[in-house]
Amino acid sequence: MSPPRRTILFITSPEHGQSNVALAVAGEFVNRGDFEVHIASFKGLSNRIQELNDNVDYNQVIHFHAIAGSSLTEITARKTAQLAHLPGLAGTLDGCDKINFSVLGWKPEEYLRSYRSCLEILKEVNPAVVVADPLLHLGLDAARSLRMRIVILWPVPLKDVVITVQPKAGILWKYPLTGSGYPFPMPWNLIFANIYMVFCFGFIVRFGKPMRDLLHIRKKVGIQTDFPHISPYSKENLHLSPCFPEMDFPLYVPENVISCGPILRQSSALASCDIALNTWLKQPTVLICLGSHVQAPEGDALQMTKAIQVVLRQFPDLKILWKLKYDWESSQKVKSLLGPLVSSNKVKVVSWIQPEIISLLESGSIVAYVHHGGANSFFEACKGGVPQVVLPQWFDTYDCPSRVEWLGIGLHGSRKVAPKIGATELSSALLRVLRDKGIQSRAKAIGDLCKTTEGREFAHDQIVQYAQKDLGPCVSFPGLESNGFQLAQNSPHISTSQTQLFIDCAISVSCLHFIVQLDQLLCTAEIIPVLSLALICRRTASGGITLRGMLVAVKGGVPRQDACEEGLSEQGPRAQAEDQLTQTRREVISDNISATLILDRWSYHLGEDGRYVEEAVNGRSPEGECRRLGARKSHKPNKLANLATSEIQFISFNSAAM
Repeated sequence: MSPPRRTILFITSPEHGQSNVALAVAGEFVNRGDFEVHIASFKGLSNRIQELNDNVDYNQVIHFHAIAGSSLTEITARKTAQLAHLPGLAGTLDGCDKINFSVLGWKPEEYLRSYRSCLEILKEVNPAVVVADPLLHLGLDAARSLRMRIVILWPVPLKDVVITVQPKAGILWKYPLTGSGYPFPMPWNLIFANIYMVFCFGFIVRFGKPMRDLLHIRKKVGIQTDFPHISPYSKENLHLSPCFPEMDFPLYVPENVISCGPILRQSSALASCDIALNTWLKQPTVLICLGSHVQAPEGDALQMTKAIQVVLRQFPDLKILWKLKYDWESSQKVKSLLGPLVSSNKVKVVSWIQPEIISLLESGSIVAYVHHGGANSFFEACKGGVPQVVLPQWFDTYDCPSRVEWLGIGLHGSRKVAPKIGATELSSALLRVLRDKGIQSRAKAIGDLCKTTEGREFAHDQIVQYAQKDLGPCVSFPGLESNGFQLAQNSPHISTSQTQLFIDCAISVSCLHFIVQLDQLLCTAEIIPVLSLALICRRTASGGITLRGMLVAVKGGVPRQDACEEGLSEQGPRAQAEDQLTQTRREVISDNISATLILDRWSYHLGEDGRYVEEAVNGRSPEGECRRLGARKSHKPNKLANLATSEIQFISFNSAAM
């Protein structure tokens, strides 16, 4: 296998619910070997990365980069004892407040520290494409600040991706607010309560102390991109979701949101990875697994044990595999009920299930899956084609029972008592899914749909296509951060008036419409109203950077497509670059052009005093040449053709703008 020529960087939170999709797709990239794979996260993910690297059979490994600072789990632990909250009007606003503090809980200085750490990692790796976790705001923030080429890899269903862009204000009246536990479709008597909660949630997020503090520090240091928590969906990026449209509520889905199907890590058959457990699972079995965050209190453990007793009396040949994060043997009440079931080998209680859950669900022995409503659990059950009983406890988990009941593939197991668990409701829901052939057949149909493609493979292919696609602004500008040129914290503008273009401040990534990438040019036929640069970038022997390309200044509007067809419409990026570099001029025509300056080669370097050196172009300074051309209100292409091209030691930086 030839060594990878390009790099890809995944930025993700270390929590299982967030990182599982990133690890699944990263593993696929390692398997294919077409990219060098890097993952940036907090230190809590390092052990899982090491385990992956120890077990890979490929020629390359995943390179891990630790983000400085505290993870979401560490922040949440100091803000709130638990995330569980009541559904509906009574508890949803409390849940919104808890979630707001858990996902925005960084102190301003903590956020800035981790944000800058991400900037350093991005500059060091210089990836061709960044795959970002949408909930790790500081990572996505850093990638957007550097105008990187970004794919947002969502671990959640489509509703959470596109809810803010639903037509006719559907977020208010059509879809239940996440955390409300309201059914879909919503009955009329709940719509006004839903509207009220949506506005309250928006107010809590936008004007709460966590958001105010973070927006203040971002403004203070000059971060000018939209904060990801305010605008998680963006038209500029590619979005990948593990959810097929058939697995969610009816939604409008923009073209840049791609459904991949469940994105799960590659797993071995249960028979090959856990022989003992596979042998135990020879009879129909109910799997109970409430996620990695759920610590069952004694009351819930007792109620679940009572529900298990009821179900086993009705189905004596059934077995129960229960992942329980609770020392049940220390509780006399629970032990007196659960002990005999464990002794009879009807129930197996474990604190951790070593094989991947999907290996169990695809073993053919699991007839029902009881889970807490987390997105990973939902997608695993869908792919396994197994009926679901959902016991939600907080925020997004309340959407899951509404979703499975709408799809007809499962039931809410604690509607009356959530976030707690009741024996009567749970046993009733379990008995129904074990008997209802309609639920079973629909769950199997969803499983068959999910088996039509492998989500991680499809996601890999989409990312590769996106990495090779001609785009607009998105960039790596290695080396420019010297002399205090802070790419992410300064966005000086290049001003233009009715008749004049002034190059009088630092060229910033925010001004670039075309991508600058080492040994790569990606260009399009569009030109933004102020300034566009199409450049090829390579390092010089002296450590500087040589830029080749053209500078086009346009007062307003976009050049007509037919005027830009030559050399741009049909050729690939490299062919476009070669064609562009061999031409001494290019005629770019617009209805209202201000000035056009074509340069065949630029270069710039640091002088001894630390300033960028500016030299003359055929006796004229670059700024003077721009002003000379810009002084005329219109220029015919043949007059522009006389502009000589030459090598320039160039670029004047305005230190006041930094």
